Amino acid sequence: MEALARKFPASWFSSLNLMAVPLKRYMETASSKTQLPSGEPQLLSAPVADAQTQVHDEAAFQQPEDEVDTIEQYLEHFPTKKTRAGIIDREGNESENFLLKASKPARISFEGNIGVGKSTILKLLHSHPRLKQVTEILQEPIWEWQNVKGTGLNMLEAFYKNPQRYAYLFQSFVFTTRFLQQNAAASQSKAALLLMERSVLTDRCVFVKTAREQGYFNTLEVAAYDAWYNGVITTLPNVVPDAFVYLRADPNVCYERLKARARSEEAEVSLEYLQSLHSKHEKWFIESAFDDAGNWGGKSQAGHFSSSSKVPAVIRGRPIFVVDCSKTLEFDKPSKEVDRVIEEIVGFLLAPPSESLCKFT
Repeated sequence: MEALARKFPASWFSSLNLMAVPLKRYMETASSKTQLPSGEPQLLSAPVADAQTQVHDEAAFQQPEDEVDTIEQYLEHFPTKKTRAGIIDREGNESENFLLKASKPARISFEGNIGVGKSTILKLLHSHPRLKQVTEILQEPIWEWQNVKGTGLNMLEAFYKNPQRYAYLFQSFVFTTRFLQQNAAASQSKAALLLMERSVLTDRCVFVKTAREQGYFNTLEVAAYDAWYNGVITTLPNVVPDAFVYLRADPNVCYERLKARARSEEAEVSLEYLQSLHSKHEKWFIESAFDDAGNWGGKSQAGHFSSSSKVPAVIRGRPIFVVDCSKTLEFDKPSKEVDRVIEEIVGFLLAPPSESLCKFT
């Protein structure tokens, strides 16, 4: 705990009385490496990395000769400066091979609206023949939000029922649990590729922004959130993804999927809320990465975040792949549409640099 705590600026903690206690307790949990509660839902039969578990042993990642056999060779498949201008490293300098210089494992954040299918798509990618021995996934730690530290208190439900009262507390807690999970996994994972369900940047750029627009964050709460948020992402690069995959779908489609899965806490979620989240995703992942965003056409495309001041500095120039997920996705039986989505993502992750930016355009 002490080693991790030293990575935070002292001013960050001193200005955050409200967050200091939960952070300290979660750091202690992370360093103890105890097992998650027995009631925690598991997406995979294989171990899933989080803040409290060690990842697979090294032997589990032996690969066929015709596949990527080292992390460095894998990362060479990503687009470089030669295929698209504007690749910028963390210091703001152009790089010959940006992701090759990224810390290992490569961290890919899967983004998208509530109900788009992120968890299931990650599961399918993890079991894909070309990826299963080089990947590890991080589920969004929703079990932490549904049962805070084993107390039976459901913060997710409290937020949806009374966002005016609980928005700041919930979003702060979401950031804390996500940060601790992803920071630990990035340090411990032996996989070449860490597939993450959302990132800490999503918390600020999508959910906090939406809460502020809807009046659930006051000016003081926004200022406090930004004070420690900015301190974390600039001090701890492990929590910043190396690339993004945006699973794009019409909010009406997401709303129908949300209702179909019937998660009790989401009974209060409205279509209007999903539409607001969708607009934030579009501004972040479409308008910030593609010049012809107004003429999208629904096709899957690869690109890079621009160097615009509207894009968070820590991700400028980083790769992004947008996948259309608006059509019917039947995950419980063989589906050509599901196969298309999975194969397009795999193609983006493993395509040679000369093809990765033009294969789906």
